[in-house]
Amino acid sequence: MTKNPPPEQFSTQIRSLFEKSDWPAARALLIAHLPDGWTGLYGLLAMTHMHVQPRSQADCDLALEWLEKGVLHDEPDSLAVLGRVLMSGELGKQNPERGIHLLQKAAQANVLMAVLTLLKIHEQGVENFLEPDLVLAAHCLRQAAELGDPACAYRLAVKLQQEGQDPVDVFRYYDKAAQGGMEQAMHNVGVC
Repeated sequence: MTKNPPPEQFSTQIRSLFEKSDWPAARALLIAHLPDGWTGLYGLLAMTHMHVQPRSQADCDLALEWLEKGVLHDEPDSLAVLGRVLMSGELGKQNPERGIHLLQKAAQANVLMAVLTLLKIHEQGVENFLEPDLVLAAHCLRQAAELGDPACAYRLAVKLQQEGQDPVDVFRYYDKAAQGGMEQAMHNVGVC
């Protein structure tokens, strides 16, 4: 599969259909463009089944099927979403071991959602499956901050400041958080 993003006009059309919750029209448009080989279409097709209200078991099964196809086509967002739903069991199928594996692959591809999910998992653990791991959590926190998550950038800046780390790093992460709109970070940038 060619790793080409969809053209802007197509993305605008799909975004509009998603905003209107017009899942059948979005689904038809996405299926029509599958032969174009654009990245992300399988994950978007899964979303057209996941967001349907009320969501039936058939919708859950189809969402899982589209996500699996996205994984086969190495779509990073599909890896992240399938990893999350396998961890939560939201679509009726739970497999924490595979879920973690898929989330890790998506995190290696710098998918922020996967990194944030792993951060939460490593901070809290997963009952009867995984104990908290603060070293891995710290790694995920830094990666999420580097990927531009303002809350993680702020948390990392506070942590580094409390540990007496390099003030340049502290400032850099406060600045990332401030650029993301966090008011307290803006204040801290001014103080720095």
